[in-house]
Formats: sequence, structure tokens, C-alpha cells
Amino acid sequence: MKTLFLAVVLFFIVSVSRAQQSIHDTLPEMIPMQTLDEITVRPQYIRHQNNHYTIQVSPAEKGKNGEDLLRQAPGIWLSQGKISINGSSGTRVFIDGREIRLEGELFTNYLQSLKSEDIARIDVYPVAGAEHDANMKGGIIQIWMKRNRNKGTEFSAAVTTQVGKNYQQYQPHIGWKYHCSHLDWYGSLSADYQPQLEGVTKVSREYSSTTSAFQSVSDFHQRNSNHILRTGIIWSPDSLNTFGIEGEALVQSVFDRTFGETDMASSGIQSHSIEQYKQKKQGQIATGSLSYLRRIDDAGSEIKFLSDYTRRNTDDRQYTHLQQIGEFFSTDTLYRQLTDKWYSIGTANLVWT
Repeated sequence: MKTLFLAVVLFFIVSVSRAQQSIHDTLPEMIPMQTLDEITVRPQYIRHQNNHYTIQVSPAEKGKNGEDLLRQAPGIWLSQGKISINGSSGTRVFIDGREIRLEGELFTNYLQSLKSEDIARIDVYPVAGAEHDANMKGGIIQIWMKRNRNKGTEFSAAVTTQVGKNYQQYQPHIGWKYHCSHLDWYGSLSADYQPQLEGVTKVSREYSSTTSAFQSVSDFHQRNSNHILRTGIIWSPDSLNTFGIEGEALVQSVFDRTFGETDMASSGIQSHSIEQYKQKKQGQIATGSLSYLRRIDDAGSEIKFLSDYTRRNTDDRQYTHLQQIGEFFSTDTLYRQLTDKWYSIGTANLVWT
């Protein structure tokens, strides 16, 4: 009887718990199962060779730029317009065999102007081989652009925007490729507009002494723009000879204005400071290159000649005005910095492989 009684009690408890569960649960007891036929994950295609590795840019990378692709590459480090391979400084970047002589923000903007749809592959050399200059100790990155293999014209256009309360950025880009028989014409036009970048900073400090105090307020306004035009022509009259000509133009404009006020007290002595800063910077870079490739045999022997010329002008105007007023003193300081930079570089290389 006791066993029967316990069995009835357990059955009753289980029935009640199931009833309560069916009332309060939001999920049904039986969830329909769905079977997926197949899932394929394709990573970025990287092929390792003796002294370098190659990144093949796939259609899945559409919408990215050159900076995004390099940040994904193993061993490459990008920060504040500087690039390195495995931590080694002095890395040099080439586009279709021509070195990019830019640094800082200009270098970053140039990489962003290269769209993944126009890049065929990226070769990364952590250590430069014998076919490169001996002074390339920081490694080499070769970016190879696509060529239109079908007769006709390919055209692309895109606009990237970032808009916030105090920030606006617009990056339009157009590119084209034309191919007919032995002639290829390609080019791109990119821009980076930042018409608005502003903000307000407030700083205050609390001291245990009632005779000390600090409070500061500053606001800044910035406007930046960069324009990059790149175009080139490749002529292959036959299967042995190839001639190329390419030109680039980069125009930069920067405007920065900052105004700040500071109230400070120390040991009962109070002072009021005013700071004004203005910067207006303009720069132009023009580059032209000529190339010739002669294939000697079917085994890969060739003679290659490459020459390029780069001219850069930079006009930088900075103005700083400081005023400090106290109970027993007053100072007024004015700084002006006017900087003009220009240089011209011409190179020529003859390689026999």
C-alpha cells in the first residue's frame, strides 16, 4: 500500500509540474528542426611562396579600400600614416612597380582612394630579395591594379559618407578602364571632404585648498579636403614589348581654428588666459612615370626600365596668440610660423631578369 501511495503522489506532482510548465513557458515543447544542406566558409585567399606571400583580392572584398585590405594582411601594421611589416620600420609601398612617396595623413588618404574592385593582388615581402635595392630593409608591399581584359569600357562610382552632430565626411570615387586590341587606358578620381569637424572641451579641477582653482573651456573647428587624380596608358604593340605612361596629382587643403579660455587661482593669486590658434595649409603633389618592358624569351627573361618624377609643394601658415592677465602682471605673446616646402625627385631603374 505504501508503494502504491508513493507512486500516486509522484504521478500527481509530475503532472502538476508539467501543467505549470506548459502555462509559463514561452517556448513549445517540440521545436521544429531545420537541416542545412551545406555551409561553406571562404577565408581571404593567401598564397605563401619562398620569400613573400600574395593576397588575391576576391569579389567578397567589395566595398573595401586599400587601407582595409592591408590591415587584414598578416604581419602588416598601420598607425598614423606609418606602415611596417612584422614591426620593422622603413617599409616601402609600390603601386604597379612605382614607389609611393607619401607619409602621414596623405599616405592614409591615398590608400583609402584605392578601391578593392580595382586591386588585383597584393604581394608582401617581409625581407627584400636580391632583385630589389639593398637599402629596402623594412620590407616591400607591391599593390597590383586590375586591367580590363575585355574590349570596351568599365566604369564605377561610389560615395561613402559619415555624418554626425559635429562631424561630416564625404568620400566620392569614380574609376574607369578602357581596352581595345593593344591599348589600355585606366584612371580614377577620388576625394575626401571633411566640411565640418568641431567640438567643445571643458576641464575643471577640484582642490582641497580653497585658494586654488582651475577651469578651462575651448572649442575647435576644422575643415579638410583631399583630391587624388590617377590615370595611365599601357600600349602593347606585340607580345614582346610593353610601353606605359602614368600620371598622378594630389591636392590637399587644411583649415584649423581653436579658441580657449582658462581661469586659474593659486595661493590666492588669480589669472585669466586666452589662446587663439589658426592654421591654413595647402599642398600639391604631381608625379609622372614612364616604363618599358621587353620579354626576351618564354622562360621569363626580360628587361624592364622604369623612371619617375615627383614634385611636391607645401604652404603652411600657423598663427598663435596668447594673452595672460593677472592682478599684478599681464603678458601678450604672438607666434607666427610660415613654412614653405618643395622638392623634386627623379629616379630611373633598369632591371634585367
